Amino acid sequence: MNRLFISLFLITLLQTAVFTQEYYPIDTSDVIWNELKESSSGDTYPPDKLIETYLIDGDTTINDLRFYKIFLKGTDGNSYIGCFREKDKKVYYTGVDYFGFETDSVILLYDFSKQENDTIFKGSVHQVVIIDIDSILINHSYRKRFQMDDGEYWIEGIGSTFGFLYPMTAIPVMYWKSELICYRHNDSLMYISPNYFDCLTEKQYSIIDTDKIWYTHIYVYNDWSVDTEVIGIGNDITVNDTTYYKLLRATGGIEIPFQDYGLIRQDSNRLFYKTLPEKPERLIYDFNISEGDTMIVYGLTDWVTNDFIECHYICDSIRYKDFHDIMRAVYYLSTIQDPTSNCESWIRGIGSYSGILHNFDGRTGADAFYLSCVKYYDDFLFKKSESEPCIKLAVGLNDENPYDPMIYPNLIGVNEELHIRNSSFKSVLELYDVIGKLVSKKTLTSQHISIVIDVTPGIYFFRLIDEKASCLKTGILIFE
Repeated sequence: MNRLFISLFLITLLQTAVFTQEYYPIDTSDVIWNELKESSSGDTYPPDKLIETYLIDGDTTINDLRFYKIFLKGTDGNSYIGCFREKDKKVYYTGVDYFGFETDSVILLYDFSKQENDTIFKGSVHQVVIIDIDSILINHSYRKRFQMDDGEYWIEGIGSTFGFLYPMTAIPVMYWKSELICYRHNDSLMYISPNYFDCLTEKQYSIIDTDKIWYTHIYVYNDWSVDTEVIGIGNDITVNDTTYYKLLRATGGIEIPFQDYGLIRQDSNRLFYKTLPEKPERLIYDFNISEGDTMIVYGLTDWVTNDFIECHYICDSIRYKDFHDIMRAVYYLSTIQDPTSNCESWIRGIGSYSGILHNFDGRTGADAFYLSCVKYYDDFLFKKSESEPCIKLAVGLNDENPYDPMIYPNLIGVNEELHIRNSSFKSVLELYDVIGKLVSKKTLTSQHISIVIDVTPGIYFFRLIDEKASCLKTGILIFE
Protein backbone atom coordinates (compact mmCIF):
# COMPACT_ATOMS: atom_id res chain seq x y z
CA MET A 1 0.00 0.00 0.00
CA ASN A 2 2.84 2.38 0.86
CA ARG A 3 4.47 1.71 -2.52
CA LEU A 4 1.19 2.40 -4.31
CA PHE A 5 0.76 5.65 -2.40
CA ILE A 6 4.33 6.75 -3.20
CA SER A 7 3.86 5.92 -6.89
CA LEU A 8 0.62 7.88 -7.09
CA PHE A 9 2.26 10.77 -5.26
CA LEU A 10 5.19 10.83 -7.70
CA ILE A 11 2.87 10.71 -10.70
CA THR A 12 0.81 13.58 -9.29
CA LEU A 13 3.98 15.53 -8.52
CA LEU A 14 5.26 14.98 -12.06
CA GLN A 15 1.98 16.08 -13.61
CA THR A 16 1.96 19.17 -11.38
CA ALA A 17 5.54 19.97 -12.44
CA VAL A 18 4.59 19.66 -16.10
CA PHE A 19 1.62 21.97 -15.90
CA THR A 20 3.08 24.54 -13.47
CA GLN A 21 6.47 24.86 -15.15
CA GLU A 22 7.87 28.18 -16.30
CA TYR A 23 6.40 29.51 -19.54
CA TYR A 24 8.86 30.19 -22.38
CA PRO A 25 7.89 32.92 -24.87
CA ILE A 26 9.20 33.19 -28.44
CA ASP A 27 12.66 34.76 -28.40
CA THR A 28 12.88 38.06 -30.25
CA SER A 29 16.55 38.26 -31.30
CA ASP A 30 19.33 36.01 -32.62
CA VAL A 31 16.77 33.39 -33.65
CA ILE A 32 16.86 31.07 -36.67
CA TRP A 33 14.35 28.49 -37.90
CA ASN A 34 15.52 26.09 -40.64
CA GLU A 35 12.61 24.51 -42.48
CA LEU A 36 12.21 22.03 -45.33
CA LYS A 37 9.58 22.83 -47.97
CA GLU A 38 8.44 20.19 -50.44
CA SER A 39 6.06 20.89 -53.30
CA SER A 40 4.91 19.03 -56.36
CA SER A 41 2.65 19.69 -59.33
CA GLY A 42 0.07 16.95 -59.35
CA ASP A 43 1.48 13.48 -58.86
CA THR A 44 4.99 14.19 -60.14
CA TYR A 45 7.87 12.80 -58.12
CA PRO A 46 10.35 13.53 -56.70
CA PRO A 47 8.94 16.76 -55.26
CA ASP A 48 10.81 20.02 -55.37
CA LYS A 49 12.73 20.47 -52.12
CA LEU A 50 13.93 23.69 -50.62
CA ILE A 51 15.57 24.65 -47.33
CA GLU A 52 14.33 27.98 -46.00
CA THR A 53 15.85 29.91 -43.12
CA TYR A 54 13.70 32.36 -41.15
CA LEU A 55 15.19 34.86 -38.73
CA ILE A 56 14.18 37.81 -36.54
CA ASP A 57 15.86 41.15 -37.15
CA GLY A 58 14.61 44.33 -35.50
CA ASP A 59 11.16 45.53 -34.60
CA THR A 60 8.39 47.85 -35.77
CA THR A 61 5.31 49.53 -34.34
CA ILE A 62 1.77 48.80 -35.54
CA ASN A 63 -1.15 50.60 -33.83
CA ASP A 64 1.15 51.53 -30.95
CA LEU A 65 2.07 47.88 -30.41
CA ARG A 66 5.59 46.52 -30.75
CA PHE A 67 6.08 43.76 -33.32
CA TYR A 68 9.26 41.85 -34.19
CA LYS A 69 10.17 41.53 -37.86
CA ILE A 70 10.64 38.14 -39.55
CA PHE A 71 12.86 37.75 -42.61
CA LEU A 72 13.49 34.94 -45.08
CA LYS A 73 17.22 34.49 -45.64
CA GLY A 74 18.37 34.58 -49.27
CA THR A 75 21.61 34.54 -51.23
CA ASP A 76 21.00 38.13 -52.41
CA GLY A 77 19.86 39.43 -49.05
CA ASN A 78 17.02 38.84 -46.65
CA SER A 79 13.37 39.30 -47.63
CA TYR A 80 10.85 40.76 -45.21
CA ILE A 81 8.02 38.29 -44.48
CA GLY A 82 6.00 39.78 -41.64
CA CYS A 83 6.12 40.45 -37.94
CA PHE A 84 4.80 39.05 -34.68
CA ARG A 85 4.16 39.95 -31.06
CA GLU A 86 3.30 37.87 -28.03
CA LYS A 87 1.07 38.57 -25.05
CA ASP A 88 -0.55 36.30 -22.44
CA LYS A 89 0.80 33.13 -24.12
CA LYS A 90 -0.73 34.18 -27.44
CA VAL A 91 1.39 34.92 -30.53
CA TYR A 92 -0.03 37.36 -33.10
CA TYR A 93 1.22 37.79 -36.66
CA THR A 94 0.72 40.01 -39.67
CA GLY A 95 2.46 39.66 -43.02
CA VAL A 96 2.81 37.16 -45.84
CA ASP A 97 1.44 33.63 -45.64
CA TYR A 98 2.98 30.47 -47.15
CA PHE A 99 1.39 31.17 -50.51
CA GLY A 100 2.85 34.66 -50.71
CA PHE A 101 -0.40 36.52 -49.95
CA GLU A 102 -0.44 39.42 -47.56
CA THR A 103 -2.80 38.90 -44.64
CA ASP A 104 -5.43 41.58 -44.22
CA SER A 105 -5.06 41.98 -40.47
CA VAL A 106 -3.30 40.77 -37.37
CA ILE A 107 -4.14 37.10 -36.83
CA LEU A 108 -3.69 34.73 -33.91
CA LEU A 109 -0.80 32.45 -34.83
CA TYR A 110 -0.42 30.46 -31.58
CA ASP A 111 -2.37 30.13 -28.37
CA PHE A 112 -0.28 28.38 -25.75
CA SER A 113 -2.98 28.92 -23.11
CA LYS A 114 -5.10 26.16 -24.67
CA GLN A 115 -5.76 22.87 -22.88
CA GLU A 116 -6.06 19.24 -23.90
CA ASN A 117 -9.12 18.51 -26.09
CA ASP A 118 -9.39 22.17 -27.11
CA THR A 119 -9.87 22.95 -30.80
CA ILE A 120 -7.33 25.04 -32.69
CA PHE A 121 -8.40 26.89 -35.83
CA LYS A 122 -5.72 27.23 -38.51
CA GLY A 123 -6.03 29.21 -41.68
CA SER A 124 -9.55 29.91 -42.87
CA VAL A 125 -11.08 26.43 -42.75
CA HIS A 126 -8.70 23.97 -41.12
CA GLN A 127 -9.01 22.96 -37.49
CA VAL A 128 -7.23 20.47 -35.24
CA VAL A 129 -7.71 19.17 -31.72
CA ILE A 130 -5.07 19.07 -28.98
CA ILE A 131 -4.90 15.39 -28.10
CA ASP A 132 -2.06 15.57 -25.56
CA ILE A 133 0.15 18.02 -23.69
CA ASP A 134 3.49 16.85 -22.34
CA SER A 135 6.99 18.28 -21.88
CA ILE A 136 10.15 18.24 -23.96
CA LEU A 137 13.68 18.97 -22.73
CA ILE A 138 15.06 22.06 -24.47
CA ASN A 139 18.50 23.28 -23.43
CA HIS A 140 18.30 21.71 -19.94
CA SER A 141 14.78 23.01 -19.28
CA TYR A 142 11.38 21.41 -19.85
CA ARG A 143 8.88 23.18 -22.07
CA LYS A 144 5.28 22.35 -22.84
CA ARG A 145 4.59 20.46 -26.04
CA PHE A 146 1.11 20.36 -27.57
CA GLN A 147 0.27 17.39 -29.79
CA MET A 148 -2.39 17.92 -32.47
CA ASP A 149 -4.50 15.23 -34.09
CA ASP A 150 -2.91 15.91 -37.50
CA GLY A 151 0.60 14.97 -36.34
CA GLU A 152 1.74 18.52 -35.68
CA TYR A 153 3.35 19.64 -32.39
CA TRP A 154 3.58 23.10 -30.85
CA ILE A 155 6.58 23.73 -28.58
CA GLU A 156 6.68 26.71 -26.24
CA GLY A 157 9.18 29.32 -27.38
CA ILE A 158 9.78 27.56 -30.72
CA GLY A 159 6.50 27.12 -32.56
CA SER A 160 5.16 24.37 -34.80
CA THR A 161 7.11 21.31 -35.92
CA PHE A 162 5.55 21.96 -39.35
CA GLY A 163 7.22 25.39 -39.52
CA PHE A 164 6.94 28.60 -37.54
CA LEU A 165 4.30 30.19 -39.81
CA TYR A 166 2.44 26.95 -40.57
CA PRO A 167 -0.54 27.49 -38.22
CA MET A 168 -1.74 30.48 -40.26
CA THR A 169 -2.20 28.52 -43.52
CA ALA A 170 -3.87 25.18 -44.05
CA ILE A 171 -1.33 23.82 -46.55
CA PRO A 172 -2.79 20.97 -48.65
CA VAL A 173 -1.02 17.87 -47.38
CA MET A 174 -1.36 15.95 -50.68
CA TYR A 175 1.17 18.00 -52.60
CA TRP A 176 2.77 20.23 -49.97
CA LYS A 177 4.93 19.55 -46.95
CA SER A 178 6.50 21.89 -44.44
CA GLU A 179 8.75 20.63 -41.67
CA LEU A 180 10.87 22.31 -39.02
CA ILE A 181 14.42 20.98 -39.22
CA CYS A 182 15.95 22.89 -36.32
CA TYR A 183 15.71 25.99 -34.16
CA ARG A 184 18.71 28.02 -33.00
CA HIS A 185 19.04 30.82 -30.47
CA ASN A 186 22.28 32.76 -29.88
CA ASP A 187 24.09 30.28 -32.16
CA SER A 188 23.07 27.42 -29.86
CA LEU A 189 21.09 24.48 -31.22
CA MET A 190 17.95 24.42 -29.09
CA TYR A 191 15.87 21.91 -31.04
CA ILE A 192 16.42 19.51 -33.93
CA SER A 193 13.85 17.25 -35.49
CA PRO A 194 14.45 13.54 -34.78
CA ASN A 195 14.21 13.00 -38.55
CA TYR A 196 17.40 14.98 -39.24
CA PHE A 197 21.09 14.70 -38.53
CA ASP A 198 21.82 18.41 -38.29
CA CYS A 199 20.66 21.85 -39.41
CA LEU A 200 22.83 21.86 -42.51
CA THR A 201 21.62 18.84 -44.43
CA GLU A 202 18.60 19.00 -46.69
CA LYS A 203 17.21 15.84 -45.18
CA GLN A 204 18.32 12.97 -43.01
CA TYR A 205 18.82 10.93 -46.19
CA SER A 206 18.90 7.46 -44.81
CA ILE A 207 21.35 5.44 -46.84
CA ILE A 208 18.46 3.12 -47.61
CA ASP A 209 16.66 4.76 -50.49
CA THR A 210 15.28 2.80 -53.43
CA ASP A 211 15.93 5.75 -55.75
CA LYS A 212 19.69 5.86 -55.13
CA ILE A 213 22.37 4.20 -57.23
CA TRP A 214 26.01 3.72 -56.13
CA TYR A 215 28.87 3.31 -58.65
CA THR A 216 32.16 1.86 -57.40
CA HIS A 217 35.31 1.37 -59.47
CA ILE A 218 37.00 -1.95 -58.74
CA TYR A 219 40.68 -2.62 -59.38
CA VAL A 220 41.21 -6.38 -59.27
CA TYR A 221 44.38 -7.42 -57.47
CA ASN A 222 47.21 -9.06 -59.49
CA ASP A 223 46.10 -8.06 -63.00
CA TRP A 224 44.60 -4.68 -61.96
CA SER A 225 41.79 -4.99 -64.42
CA VAL A 226 39.07 -2.38 -63.86
CA ASP A 227 35.34 -2.89 -63.55
CA THR A 228 32.47 -0.91 -62.07
CA GLU A 229 30.09 -2.22 -59.46
CA VAL A 230 26.61 -0.68 -59.62
CA ILE A 231 24.49 -1.09 -56.47
CA GLY A 232 20.81 -0.30 -56.01
CA ILE A 233 18.21 -1.03 -53.33
CA GLY A 234 15.15 -3.09 -54.13
CA ASN A 235 12.01 -4.17 -52.29
CA ASP A 236 11.81 -4.90 -48.60
CA ILE A 237 11.76 -8.43 -47.20
CA THR A 238 11.09 -9.82 -43.72
CA VAL A 239 13.63 -12.22 -42.21
CA ASN A 240 12.95 -13.53 -38.70
CA ASP A 241 10.51 -10.65 -38.02
CA THR A 242 13.12 -8.07 -39.11
CA THR A 243 12.67 -5.89 -42.17
CA TYR A 244 15.53 -5.80 -44.66
CA TYR A 245 15.89 -4.37 -48.16
CA LYS A 246 17.27 -6.33 -51.07
CA LEU A 247 20.53 -5.12 -52.56
CA LEU A 248 20.84 -5.37 -56.33
CA ARG A 249 24.11 -5.39 -58.26
CA ALA A 250 25.46 -5.17 -61.80
CA THR A 251 28.97 -5.20 -63.22
CA GLY A 252 30.64 -5.29 -66.61
CA GLY A 253 29.27 -1.93 -67.75
CA ILE A 254 25.63 -2.68 -66.95
CA GLU A 255 24.09 0.38 -65.31
CA ILE A 256 20.81 -1.11 -64.06
CA PRO A 257 21.36 -3.39 -61.03
CA PHE A 258 19.52 -6.69 -61.39
CA GLN A 259 21.42 -9.42 -59.50
CA ASP A 260 20.46 -10.13 -55.88
CA TYR A 261 23.40 -9.14 -53.72
CA GLY A 262 22.42 -9.53 -50.10
CA LEU A 263 20.18 -7.71 -47.65
CA ILE A 264 20.55 -4.40 -45.85
CA ARG A 265 18.76 -2.63 -43.00
CA GLN A 266 19.19 0.57 -41.01
CA ASP A 267 18.57 0.95 -37.29
CA SER A 268 19.23 4.11 -35.30
CA ASN A 269 21.77 5.48 -37.79
CA ARG A 270 23.54 2.13 -38.01
CA LEU A 271 23.61 0.01 -41.15
CA PHE A 272 23.64 -3.79 -41.21
CA TYR A 273 24.31 -6.11 -44.14
CA LYS A 274 24.06 -9.85 -44.74
CA THR A 275 24.99 -11.76 -47.88
CA LEU A 276 22.11 -14.26 -47.61
CA PRO A 277 18.93 -14.46 -45.50
CA GLU A 278 20.32 -17.38 -43.49
CA LYS A 279 23.70 -15.72 -42.89
CA PRO A 280 24.49 -13.53 -39.85
CA GLU A 281 24.27 -9.79 -40.36
CA ARG A 282 27.30 -7.52 -40.07
CA LEU A 283 27.50 -3.92 -38.89
CA ILE A 284 29.00 -1.87 -41.73
CA TYR A 285 28.26 1.72 -40.56
CA ASP A 286 27.63 3.44 -37.24
CA PHE A 287 26.76 7.12 -37.67
CA ASN A 288 26.02 7.50 -33.95
CA ILE A 289 29.72 7.84 -33.17
CA SER A 290 31.48 10.97 -31.95
CA GLU A 291 35.05 12.17 -32.32
CA GLY A 292 37.42 9.88 -30.41
CA ASP A 293 35.03 6.90 -30.41
CA THR A 294 36.25 3.45 -31.42
CA MET A 295 34.23 0.81 -33.23
CA ILE A 296 34.35 -2.49 -35.08
CA VAL A 297 32.60 -2.65 -38.45
CA TYR A 298 32.87 -4.86 -41.51
CA GLY A 299 33.29 -4.47 -45.25
CA LEU A 300 33.42 -6.67 -48.32
CA THR A 301 37.03 -6.99 -49.35
CA ASP A 302 36.82 -9.22 -52.45
CA TRP A 303 34.42 -8.55 -55.30
CA VAL A 304 34.26 -12.23 -56.27
CA THR A 305 33.87 -14.20 -53.03
CA ASN A 306 32.07 -11.71 -50.76
CA ASP A 307 34.69 -12.09 -48.04
CA PHE A 308 34.28 -9.82 -45.01
CA ILE A 309 37.07 -7.94 -43.36
CA GLU A 310 36.84 -6.71 -39.77
CA CYS A 311 37.77 -3.04 -39.48
CA HIS A 312 38.82 -1.55 -36.13
CA TYR A 313 38.37 2.21 -36.45
CA ILE A 314 38.81 5.30 -34.35
CA CYS A 315 36.95 8.47 -35.36
CA ASP A 316 39.55 11.22 -35.82
CA SER A 317 37.15 14.04 -36.63
CA ILE A 318 33.73 14.94 -38.02
CA ARG A 319 33.60 17.83 -40.46
CA TYR A 320 31.06 19.20 -42.92
CA LYS A 321 31.51 19.32 -46.66
CA ASP A 322 29.34 20.46 -49.55
CA PHE A 323 28.29 17.68 -51.93
CA HIS A 324 26.30 19.01 -54.87
CA ASP A 325 24.77 21.82 -52.80
CA ILE A 326 24.02 19.61 -49.79
CA MET A 327 26.12 19.97 -46.63
CA ARG A 328 26.88 16.55 -45.20
CA ALA A 329 28.84 15.34 -42.19
CA VAL A 330 32.06 13.51 -43.12
CA TYR A 331 33.55 11.07 -40.61
CA TYR A 332 37.33 10.70 -40.89
CA LEU A 333 38.49 7.33 -39.58
CA SER A 334 41.82 5.69 -38.80
CA THR A 335 42.63 2.12 -37.89
CA ILE A 336 43.24 1.49 -34.19
CA GLN A 337 46.46 -0.31 -35.15
CA ASP A 338 47.71 2.85 -36.89
CA PRO A 339 45.95 6.00 -35.58
CA THR A 340 47.85 8.14 -38.11
CA SER A 341 46.59 6.22 -41.12
CA ASN A 342 43.33 8.15 -41.80
CA CYS A 343 42.46 5.26 -44.10
CA GLU A 344 38.69 5.67 -44.40
CA SER A 345 36.00 8.36 -44.62
CA TRP A 346 32.22 8.06 -44.35
CA ILE A 347 29.68 10.52 -45.74
CA ARG A 348 26.29 10.68 -44.09
CA GLY A 349 23.57 9.50 -46.41
CA ILE A 350 26.19 8.31 -48.93
CA GLY A 351 28.48 5.78 -47.25
CA SER A 352 32.17 5.04 -47.56
CA TYR A 353 34.56 6.60 -50.05
CA SER A 354 35.47 2.98 -50.78
CA GLY A 355 31.94 2.12 -51.90
CA ILE A 356 28.78 1.43 -49.98
CA LEU A 357 29.83 -2.12 -48.97
CA HIS A 358 33.62 -1.81 -48.91
CA ASN A 359 35.11 -0.36 -45.75
CA PHE A 360 38.90 -0.26 -46.04
CA ASP A 361 41.39 -0.98 -43.25
CA GLY A 362 44.62 0.05 -44.96
CA ARG A 363 45.63 -3.40 -46.19
CA THR A 364 47.73 -4.00 -49.28
CA GLY A 365 47.53 -7.03 -51.54
CA ALA A 366 43.77 -7.00 -52.10
CA ASP A 367 41.17 -5.70 -54.52
CA ALA A 368 40.77 -1.91 -54.37
CA PHE A 369 37.42 -0.11 -54.35
CA TYR A 370 36.75 3.59 -55.04
CA LEU A 371 33.31 5.19 -54.94
CA SER A 372 32.92 7.11 -58.20
CA CYS A 373 29.30 8.37 -58.15
CA VAL A 374 26.04 8.30 -56.24
CA LYS A 375 22.86 9.29 -58.08
CA TYR A 376 19.37 10.13 -56.88
CA TYR A 377 17.20 9.81 -59.97
CA ASP A 378 19.27 11.72 -62.55
CA ASP A 379 20.84 14.09 -60.02
CA PHE A 380 24.26 13.54 -58.49
CA LEU A 381 24.58 13.28 -54.72
CA PHE A 382 28.29 12.46 -55.03
CA LYS A 383 30.87 12.48 -57.83
CA LYS A 384 34.50 11.76 -57.10
CA SER A 385 35.80 13.57 -60.16
CA GLU A 386 34.09 15.64 -62.84
CA SER A 387 36.53 14.25 -65.40
CA GLU A 388 36.03 10.59 -64.53
CA PRO A 389 32.96 8.64 -65.68
CA CYS A 390 30.69 6.85 -63.22
CA ILE A 391 31.23 3.58 -65.10
CA LYS A 392 34.78 2.64 -65.97
CA LEU A 393 36.11 -0.46 -67.71
CA ALA A 394 39.72 -1.26 -68.57
CA VAL A 395 40.58 -1.00 -72.28
CA GLY A 396 40.28 -4.41 -73.93
CA LEU A 397 38.07 -6.07 -71.31
CA ASN A 398 34.99 -5.73 -73.47
CA ASP A 399 35.93 -5.51 -77.12
CA GLU A 400 32.37 -5.72 -78.39
CA ASN A 401 29.44 -5.05 -76.12
CA PRO A 402 29.93 -3.61 -72.61
CA TYR A 403 26.93 -5.61 -71.44
CA ASP A 404 28.64 -8.93 -72.28
CA PRO A 405 30.73 -10.97 -69.87
CA MET A 406 34.41 -10.02 -69.82
CA ILE A 407 37.09 -12.35 -71.21
CA TYR A 408 40.66 -11.03 -71.16
CA PRO A 409 43.49 -10.53 -71.97
CA ASN A 410 43.52 -10.83 -75.73
CA LEU A 411 46.46 -11.31 -76.90
CA ILE A 412 47.36 -14.05 -74.39
CA GLY A 413 50.48 -16.16 -73.95
CA VAL A 414 50.27 -19.94 -74.01
CA ASN A 415 49.95 -21.29 -70.44
CA GLU A 416 48.92 -17.86 -69.16
CA GLU A 417 45.70 -17.35 -67.21
CA LEU A 418 42.58 -16.26 -69.06
CA HIS A 419 40.27 -14.18 -66.84
CA ILE A 420 36.51 -14.51 -67.14
CA ARG A 421 34.16 -12.17 -65.31
CA ASN A 422 30.35 -12.01 -65.10
CA SER A 423 29.60 -15.35 -66.69
CA SER A 424 26.68 -17.34 -65.35
CA PHE A 425 27.28 -20.08 -62.79
CA LYS A 426 28.29 -23.44 -64.38
CA SER A 427 28.73 -21.85 -67.80
CA VAL A 428 30.96 -23.50 -70.39
CA LEU A 429 33.76 -21.98 -72.48
CA GLU A 430 34.31 -23.73 -75.80
CA LEU A 431 37.34 -23.06 -78.04
CA TYR A 432 37.40 -23.88 -81.78
CA ASP A 433 40.27 -23.72 -84.23
CA VAL A 434 40.05 -21.99 -87.61
CA ILE A 435 38.49 -25.07 -89.33
CA GLY A 436 35.75 -25.36 -86.68
CA LYS A 437 37.17 -28.21 -84.62
CA LEU A 438 36.47 -28.15 -80.86
CA VAL A 439 39.89 -28.07 -79.20
CA SER A 440 38.96 -27.15 -75.61
CA LYS A 441 35.90 -27.24 -73.39
CA LYS A 442 36.00 -25.84 -69.86
CA THR A 443 33.16 -25.87 -67.33
CA LEU A 444 33.37 -22.74 -65.18
CA THR A 445 32.63 -23.23 -61.50
CA SER A 446 32.24 -19.56 -60.69
CA GLN A 447 30.90 -16.38 -62.27
CA HIS A 448 34.39 -14.91 -61.92
CA ILE A 449 37.25 -17.28 -62.61
CA SER A 450 40.77 -17.51 -64.02
CA ILE A 451 41.76 -20.57 -66.06
CA VAL A 452 44.67 -21.89 -68.17
CA ILE A 453 43.80 -23.36 -71.60
CA ASP A 454 46.25 -25.86 -73.06
CA VAL A 455 46.43 -24.94 -76.76
CA THR A 456 49.15 -24.22 -79.32
CA PRO A 457 49.74 -20.64 -80.51
CA GLY A 458 47.18 -19.43 -83.03
CA ILE A 459 43.79 -17.84 -83.60
CA TYR A 460 40.74 -19.46 -81.99
CA PHE A 461 37.03 -18.84 -81.94
CA PHE A 462 35.37 -19.06 -78.55
CA ARG A 463 31.79 -19.55 -77.41
CA LEU A 464 30.62 -18.94 -73.84
CA ILE A 465 27.32 -20.69 -73.08
CA ASP A 466 25.31 -21.07 -69.88
CA GLU A 467 24.09 -24.37 -68.40
CA LYS A 468 20.97 -24.19 -70.58
CA ALA A 469 23.16 -23.91 -73.69
CA SER A 470 22.17 -20.29 -74.24
CA CYS A 471 24.97 -18.32 -75.83
CA LEU A 472 26.41 -15.58 -73.61
CA LYS A 473 29.31 -14.37 -75.73
CA THR A 474 31.32 -15.26 -78.84
CA GLY A 475 34.54 -13.89 -80.24
CA ILE A 476 38.18 -14.50 -81.15
CA LEU A 477 41.11 -15.24 -78.84
CA ILE A 478 44.70 -15.02 -80.01
CA PHE A 479 47.33 -17.19 -78.28
CA GLU A 480 51.01 -16.46 -78.90
